[in-house]
Amino acid sequence: MVAAQGLPAGVFGLIDRHGNEVGAALVAHPLIAAAAFTGSVRGGLALEKVAQSRERPIPFFGELGSVNPVVALPAALAANGAELAKGLAGSITVGCGQFCTSPGVILVPAGAAGDAFVATLVDALRLVPTHAMLTPHMRAGFEAGCAAWAAHPHLQPLLADCAADGEPPRPFLAQVDGATFIASKHLHEEVFGPAALVVRVTGTDQAIEALQAVGGTLTVTIWGADEASEANAALVHAATQVAGRVLFAGFPTGVAVTAGQQHGGPFPASTQPGTTSVGWAALDRFLRPVALQEAPAWLLARHGAV
Repeated sequence: MVAAQGLPAGVFGLIDRHGNEVGAALVAHPLIAAAAFTGSVRGGLALEKVAQSRERPIPFFGELGSVNPVVALPAALAANGAELAKGLAGSITVGCGQFCTSPGVILVPAGAAGDAFVATLVDALRLVPTHAMLTPHMRAGFEAGCAAWAAHPHLQPLLADCAADGEPPRPFLAQVDGATFIASKHLHEEVFGPAALVVRVTGTDQAIEALQAVGGTLTVTIWGADEASEANAALVHAATQVAGRVLFAGFPTGVAVTAGQQHGGPFPASTQPGTTSVGWAALDRFLRPVALQEAPAWLLARHGAV
């Protein structure tokens, strides 16, 4: 297809190799003028260091870790909490939880309505079939992350069945109160795979504190902020300070390739929060403006192409 369209041969290339040294060698190669990466925080920071340590440093666009909080406000739970919980179960497990925008932190109000929402979510997750993760290394990371969560003394496992050898991973869901979550830094880290943490909050103020504790993320989803109020305005403002995309309906795992898409966010979601890795503007990462001043007519006729 590349040849049929008359495109340069180098427009597509594939190196199928394992090991961190392969990516590092690519980023360090003198013919590489920019690099983009999707993966772990540790791996991304290592490659960024390589990019900046070159004799001529190059731009590095890393998409790293993101927990994509979902804020379920009382109004949303009252209107259609059960349906939202069922849809959320699908969003947590789609692609075996390996989407960059998989919802990993669910902020749910304390009280009976929140209890019913969480119970429905647990029941829905039990019914979702999963499949193998992309690599054994990712599977091991998922199991280790779930074990680290489960070891927290104030965390309540809600769905923590271990899969037998050879079986795909099973969804993991646990619950913790808002104050404990805010104070526990390791609970703010992404567990890559079909896992999520329910955080029971006492109100909008604590939900805002939880968002601030999480830090940079690709998305924040807010359900039930349809009415104008100071509380809703404060919550939306907090969301915009930590996320590149704020949703008011649906689920974050849908990422449309459109002109209006923003797939990036403050660190650790990405290393360059002013850019996007999905959508038309993603091309801008690999373009550099050049001005041709008082160019001759032959060059103008070619629109600057040389």
